[in-house]
Amino acid sequence: MEQGVGQDEKEMVMHFTVIIVHYNTPRLLERALKSIPRNIPILVVENGDSHRLLLKKEDRVVFPPTKMFHGDGLHFGIQYIDTPYFVTMDSDAYIKDRKIFDIMLRSFDPNTYGVGYVTKVDKNGLDDWHQSSNPLYFPYLHPFFSMIHTEKYHKCKPFVHHGAPAIRAMQSLKNYTLTNLGLMQKYVKHDGRGTRNITTEYMKGWE
Repeated sequence: MEQGVGQDEKEMVMHFTVIIVHYNTPRLLERALKSIPRNIPILVVENGDSHRLLLKKEDRVVFPPTKMFHGDGLHFGIQYIDTPYFVTMDSDAYIKDRKIFDIMLRSFDPNTYGVGYVTKVDKNGLDDWHQSSNPLYFPYLHPFFSMIHTEKYHKCKPFVHHGAPAIRAMQSLKNYTLTNLGLMQKYVKHDGRGTRNITTEYMKGWE
């Protein structure tokens, strides 16, 4: 544990693990890892070459038996955590304000499935503003950076696929709720499609 960490932060750290699915974008991953406070545990689901990972000794890297899509990779990683909550974080995102973790943790109530940026999508994962969308729309918690209650995750459908990986989970929430934090860009920067744009190697075998 990092020196100078307050009691509230120590208690916060014990509650969640950050999960990142990574494939072939080491510079983006390095930026993401550096933005996470040193006292927070990380689990990387590594689909490619891990020799450049800048992890702390208490962090973990897990290797799927085959190359996995984003949703499948997150689900694979979730099986390796034992914290009450987990944070999904894209490798092309980084934290601008580290208070976001405490804000998220304090936003849960007994019925909350997850906290983060919530929009509405159709059954194909298209946002409600999209001209090609077909209602009915339902709330969707974007996994580029979200905090989810681990036990509730296991009671719903798992993350799957590479595009809109949380769509089946969102459709199965039943009595659980989502908390929308709204101005996520104040706390987290997400380079939309950043992993696709950084290298042509990234998408080989994924689509």
